[in-house]
Amino acid sequence: MRLIILGFIVFYLGIVFGLYSEEVFCRIEAYGILEPQGNTFYSFEEEKLVKRYKSVHLIQKTSHIDPVLGLNFGIIYKLYNIYTDGHLDTVEERILFPSQGKKQRELIQISSKILPENGVAESFMIFSFDQEEEMKIGTWFFQILYRGKILCGFSFEVQKEDDFHPPRLKLK
Repeated sequence: MRLIILGFIVFYLGIVFGLYSEEVFCRIEAYGILEPQGNTFYSFEEEKLVKRYKSVHLIQKTSHIDPVLGLNFGIIYKLYNIYTDGHLDTVEERILFPSQGKKQRELIQISSKILPENGVAESFMIFSFDQEEEMKIGTWFFQILYRGKILCGFSFEVQKEDDFHPPRLKLK
């Protein structure tokens, strides 16, 4: 009997102090250069053609991206505490990237379907440099939103490889 009461007290204190939070949260599992796996398919979203992949594989962990045609980069993430009784749910994936002015940003936002298992859903977000005009130099922000709230994000620096490591001064 004492053990049961002690168990309830520990559980109650856990709830009070947030140890057993049921709030939905997100964690970035991997980031960098990704390789698409499986079939590629396309869908129209908000009058834009969106390329989708079945899955991805991490090739190189990095936050510095060299603008090269055909390069794919992004994040693999997990959402926690999403219980849908076996039904699909939706997350919004947002990419903010540099525009003409330094402080201006362009936005790509798409909806992705997830099917959580035991409250956990794993997914990925990928961007491919398919055309030269897409290779914008600067900071790119990847964000995951659930029911309008930003849960997690990651930023990449897109720069030419020579710009990553400035040359050292040589002393004579």
